[in-house]
Amino acid sequence: MRQRAVWAVVVLAAALCVGCADGSEESSYDETSAKALAGALASARSAGVDATQVEVLSGDEVTFAQYRAAVDRALGCMQEAGMEVVEQDVTRWNGRDLVTYAVGSGALPEDQGVTVQDDCYERYARYVDEFWQTSTPDGLAYEERRASALRAPLVQCLDAYAADVPEQASFRELVVLASDHAQTQPDQDCLDDVGYATWDG
Repeated sequence: MRQRAVWAVVVLAAALCVGCADGSEESSYDETSAKALAGALASARSAGVDATQVEVLSGDEVTFAQYRAAVDRALGCMQEAGMEVVEQDVTRWNGRDLVTYAVGSGALPEDQGVTVQDDCYERYARYVDEFWQTSTPDGLAYEERRASALRAPLVQCLDAYAADVPEQASFRELVVLASDHAQTQPDQDCLDDVGYATWDG
């Protein structure tokens, strides 16, 4: 059985988006999100994905219903190719409702199943999924609130674990530092300790 690793996508994407909006006014989030949406549309068109993804990204926003439908189309593609969807749920993660799922190779050889999964995800969901996870106006506002709330606790945690924290590190840099530190010291996971992924303020 192979499960798409939502955590890996979210940690990187969220870290990269902290500070994308340079002000706290709603208009700055809207403008940043609109630029990201235009970029996602251009990337989707360049990749030659299914028209349903292009249609979603051509609008003024991406809704949860549109995002979920894109993931459902990708899962349907996998099932039609012979794979088995063995688990599907909606989870609150990094301030967003995310569709999480696990798939098995089913009747396909495992290596073929991996290829099918990646192809279906790219064709039907990837660019919508990435935008939903990183660049909606509400998501950008959430990143700013979380950065303000968790910066001090994250620094304190890293200091307690004797990590080398640059004096003027941005929150984005702190998140990457904490992630890297946990890779080498799994029992010293500051992102988990401060509730990074589950913070919902």
